Amino acid sequence: MSPSVAVVGGGIAGLAAAHALSSAHEVILFEADERLGGKLRTAAFCGRPVDLGPDVFISRDPAAADLVQAVGLGDALSSPNEAGALIFARGRPRRLPSGLMLGVPSDLASLARSGILSPPGLLRAGIGLVWPARPVPDPGDLEHDPTVADALRQLGPEVVATLIDPLLGGINAGDVRQLSLWSTAPALAGMLAGQRTLAGAMRARRQSAAGTPSGAPGSMFLGLAGGMGQLVDALVARCTAVGVQLTRATSIEVVRREAAAWRLTGAGADVRVDGVVLAVPAFAAARLLGGVDPELAAWCAAIEYAGVITVTLAYPVDAVPKATTRALAAGRPTDSPLPGTGMLLPRGTGALCTALSFVSTKWPRSAPPGSVVIRASTGRFGDERSARMSDEELLGAVRAEIQRYLGIEHEPSDTIVQRWPQAFPQYGPGTRHRLQRIGERTADLASLQLCGSAFGGIGIPACIRSGNAAAASLDGALGRATTS
Repeated sequence: MSPSVAVVGGGIAGLAAAHALSSAHEVILFEADERLGGKLRTAAFCGRPVDLGPDVFISRDPAAADLVQAVGLGDALSSPNEAGALIFARGRPRRLPSGLMLGVPSDLASLARSGILSPPGLLRAGIGLVWPARPVPDPGDLEHDPTVADALRQLGPEVVATLIDPLLGGINAGDVRQLSLWSTAPALAGMLAGQRTLAGAMRARRQSAAGTPSGAPGSMFLGLAGGMGQLVDALVARCTAVGVQLTRATSIEVVRREAAAWRLTGAGADVRVDGVVLAVPAFAAARLLGGVDPELAAWCAAIEYAGVITVTLAYPVDAVPKATTRALAAGRPTDSPLPGTGMLLPRGTGALCTALSFVSTKWPRSAPPGSVVIRASTGRFGDERSARMSDEELLGAVRAEIQRYLGIEHEPSDTIVQRWPQAFPQYGPGTRHRLQRIGERTADLASLQLCGSAFGGIGIPACIRSGNAAAASLDGALGRATTS
């Protein structure tokens, strides 16, 4: 008889783990919500598919594309319209310069043309690129864990506040003054390690990319023609077809050891299984692990989270002032009322919104003819203003900022408010040490594994890899138990 496994959590990491385990195990998945997929959610908006969570995944990590192919959605892979992003800086929208890596500039000429930095800020950035770089600790040195801002402060406060924080901090809904360089941006940290100057590090990166397949032309991001909800639907269908029992609206409240097995109980649930995958946020894992391994539970509970809220709005095309279109186009020819994929709003603007995504430009399939669709993102670590607002108050505040930054005074024809509380784990200094300890304690348990964004990185590919890795570790542990 095949070993039995319970997966707790039906987000993309949990679904990936269940899918990977299904070939050799009897799998039951528990999800507390009525729907599966976690933050991968596509809604019908003005009769078109609009993603309310992430709408793309990075293509250089194959985990997501491989899963898309495995569930038969290869033909649905689609590239967004990469029309270039903007940032509000020095009083107006400005195009992001070429040669950025997570906000770190390498092309000073392009940076100067963008007008994003003041002349003193540009001079400081230029000096910082060629000045001896701050030593980046070896990846194995867990005692020294600089923040992103500390590691890159020689570029000057303008670069950190106006480029690096909106880009890298925005991805993580955090503050680069509080985010670990190695945990948040390992590729950037690895690029900087061992280099005498930042300019040298960027040059080495370009040369490396030019000599490898990863440097080949192609879209940096991919999505699905019908939205990321397509992946959830296909994965659910595939899991169901191979016998995975998907149990919705069922919250597991207690996990405990029972001889060589595990017992999971909750409202309407009481099962005994050979192995467990906890694909839940770290704070939820901490609650479930309190009676199993208090030290592991404490390490999980120490992981902090930030919440975000997205507000999606539809407007008639003629609501966008022609002056706004000209400002966003920055002298480039365009046939779009909102040229570019969106606009970042740095912390220094004081804006409630962190970004305005031009959904109808990025994904034309998401807007009916004659309409534009904008998705505003609010909330980040340490900024709970939007979380304290009602939907009505939040809509009013977002509309006011859309009017301020885009000049749109018209009332939206449709809106959706989507709240994602405690959605983004914060990888502060010490994260690598914490995850090492979590990994050690989990290895001791063997037949109980953890996965998800808190343990394997944010982003769709990272969560899928985390789910696959947990499945592989559990499969190995159960195989050893069966043969011992």
